[in-house]
Parts: sequence; C-alpha cells; structure tokens
Amino acid sequence: MKRLLLAALVVLSACRPAETGPPVLKLATWFGSSEAKEMAPIVAAINQRHAGEFVVELVAIPGEYLTKVDTMMAGKMAPDLFLLSQEYVASYAAIGAITDLDDRIRRDPAIDLPDYYPAALETARYNGRLYGLPFVMMPVVLYYNQALFDQAQVAYPTRDWGWATFREAARKLTRREPDGTAIQWGFLQHTWPPYLIWVWQNGGDALSADGKRPTIDDPATVEALRFMRALVVEDRVSPGAGTVMQNGANELFKSGRIAMFMGGASDDLDRVPGLRVGVAEVPHGTQRATFSWMAHLVVSPQTKHPDLAYTAWREVLEGFHGWKIVPPRRSLAKRLKDIEPRKAGAEQAILASMEYARGIRGVVEQTDWDAFMLDRLLLPMLGGQITADEAAKRTQAKLERLLEATP
Repeated sequence: MKRLLLAALVVLSACRPAETGPPVLKLATWFGSSEAKEMAPIVAAINQRHAGEFVVELVAIPGEYLTKVDTMMAGKMAPDLFLLSQEYVASYAAIGAITDLDDRIRRDPAIDLPDYYPAALETARYNGRLYGLPFVMMPVVLYYNQALFDQAQVAYPTRDWGWATFREAARKLTRREPDGTAIQWGFLQHTWPPYLIWVWQNGGDALSADGKRPTIDDPATVEALRFMRALVVEDRVSPGAGTVMQNGANELFKSGRIAMFMGGASDDLDRVPGLRVGVAEVPHGTQRATFSWMAHLVVSPQTKHPDLAYTAWREVLEGFHGWKIVPPRRSLAKRLKDIEPRKAGAEQAILASMEYARGIRGVVEQTDWDAFMLDRLLLPMLGGQITADEAAKRTQAKLERLLEATP
C-alpha cells in the first residue's frame, strides 16, 4: 500500500507544472478598464526594472472589490498587494489581514515620511503603527457654475466665504416656478458631501481622539448637523433624495441644475463641455477643514515573498504618486499641473485645501458604523423626519453600544 501511495505521489508531482521564472506578485485594484489601461505602463516599467527578480501582475476587480478580496483571503489566495480605502485600515489591521510595515518604512532611506502630509499618514496608522502608505489624497473643493452666478448677480466664491455667506448665496442661486417647484438649486447636500466637513469646520468630530468613544452628541457636532439640516429642510437649496438618486449627484451639476457642488480634486467637473466652472476652497466655519478621500497600498501577510512584496509595494507606490492626483507628498503635490495639466486652473484651491484636509479614522466595525450613520442620522435628518438633536442622540447611543461590543 505504501509503495502504491508513493508511486501515486510521484506521478502527481510529475504532472504538476514546474515553477519557473521569477515570483509573480499579484496587485489587486478596484480599477475599471480605463484606469487599468493607464496603470499598465507603470506596472510594465516596474517589471522591466526588476526583470528576473519578480513580476507584478495587475488584477482588476471593478465590482464588489472588498468582498472578492476577502474571499481570496479566506481561501488563502490573497493578492500580495492590494488597495484599501482609508476607513478600512483599522478593521483589516485588527484581524491581521494586512501587514504591519512600520519598521520597514522607518528603516527605508527611500521613503521620506516628513514629505507626506500629516493627515495622510494618520489614516494609514492603527495603534500608532503604519500598515501602508496612501497612494492618493483627494481633498474636497467647491466647484461652481459661473453662468448661474452671473445670472443671479452673486459674486463668485472666495476663500473668505464663511457659512453665512455661503448659505445666503445658496438661497439666491435656488430658482423655483410660481408653484414652488425647483428648477435650479444653489447647492447639493445629500449623503455627499460628507457630513464631517461641516462637523470639523465647527470644531466637532464623530470619534474621540483615542478612538474609544463616539462624539456625535458633542455640542459642536450637533450644531454643525443643524446647519446641514437647515440647508436642506428649511432653506430647500438642495434637491431631495429622490431627485439625487434618480439623476446622480455629479450629473445634476453637469446638467447645469446645481450652482455649487463639493467634489473631489481629481473630478472632471471643471471641464464639462458647455459649462464655465470655477474652483474654490470650501466655505469655512470657525476653522478651516475639508474632507479628503485617501486610499492606501497595503501588503498581505499571506504573501510568500515578503521581502520582494515590500520592494514591489514601494515601486508601485512611487508609480501611483506620479499618476494619481493629488500625490500625498508635498514635494510632488507642487507638481500638480505637470502631472495633470487640466487642473492648472484649480491648482491654487487644491493645494490650499491639502493643508487642512482630513481623512477618516476608521473603527474596527466600520461597516456597521457607516450603516448606523446613514440609517439613523443622515437619511432621516436630511429627509426632515427628525431633528438634528434627536438624530444625534439616538445615533450616539447606537454607536456607543457598537464600540463597547468591539474587542
């Protein structure tokens, strides 16, 4: 019996393809076909520089990205490198699904940490340790339709605009038929832009500095939520949820029906055919703040080649920083119009926003956190079914229980 088993193993071994050539390191991204095509030359250049050492293979997962990455992890087939949005760093780090790179990064002479914007580094940390580095930092800025401003005889936004000036402009830029039906809105506030913009501008936050307690019921946070609700429910300067869902937020602006829209720095809203669009910093409250979408390049602990994976990680990160805007490093952000010439007119507003842009400090149970914020706070509050104070109170209680149950 033993001889038969040994013979079978020999046959199976002979049938298995021999592993030849350099190790293949899989890089998973959420890119669609156009971005994957843009990324291909970057990967090709890396592979050429490291010919015979390793090969980076781009894996595009444009739909259900995290679900598919999680499935690959569960099957012990995780990609060696993958992209991870800022809010999920904590949850993935907590269960050991991404590699702690802190020591490697700090020993690496090729990485200049002081060159990174501090807010960008903060979103890559969990328990004070770096689990990756951001490949992009995209602050939210204010896009505005100059023709609609001219028609309403409203001065264009400047960086001096505070909440009161912004609110008054939004009212003047909203137009209605005699029966009250809106045909143009001054602003768009739905689940986008992020509520944290207003909260941070008012000195509030959603989470305590130590990450252990929700702060939705903090007076500064509640006051900011009241302002958001007033824009939508009282002033009616924003389209309702149904209109936004049916038409799309970006498309409402592109069609000329929204006068002001907060969008990401890399959005194409300033080059819509037929529209004259200006770009300014978002209006400020008691302090300047804006949201920045950031995403990180991370390494899987399942990689069979951790040293090569780190080298590839650093190379891919550098490639991203010369492609995606805005790079999270000051020395490269200054080259914004060289990387993306079409953003030359918006450069001043974008670079100014980078200095006070902030990202999300995620929690371990981020998916549940997001669901509670949407269902308990934002949708009922902006839909007029509940006051900001009531929404904050019940959301605070729910989030407290969530964090208490988190190990």
